[in-house]
Amino acid sequence: RNKGLERLVDRLKELAVERVHWGFDNPPWEIQDCFPSQLSASLDSFALDSMQHFQQFLSQLKSPGLLADLVTCTLLTRPTDRQTILETIDLERRLRLVIHFLVVEIRRCQDNESYE
Repeated sequence: RNKGLERLVDRLKELAVERVHWGFDNPPWEIQDCFPSQLSASLDSFALDSMQHFQQFLSQLKSPGLLADLVTCTLLTRPTDRQTILETIDLERRLRLVIHFLVVEIRRCQDNESYE
């Protein structure tokens, strides 16, 4: 096994968990449109359960490429970042880019919290 790839995968999983911890102002999916307004109070609980299942699923993934793709489409909010990942063929480079974009997202979340 490639130790460099393993380290990148481990780091990506750590950052994915941290990014989920910060939550989403505008989730990448429009789940609220699927429920009547009287159920909106339970959406936070539903979203939390979904993210916990997502984290468990990520921890079990064996394919670094699938991990990068799943984290990209689920946790990266900027379309240009997602497009950059899609266009990157080299696996190690893709993992490094996803890590970079996650760090940027986490810093943005931290900055937003410090201004509130």
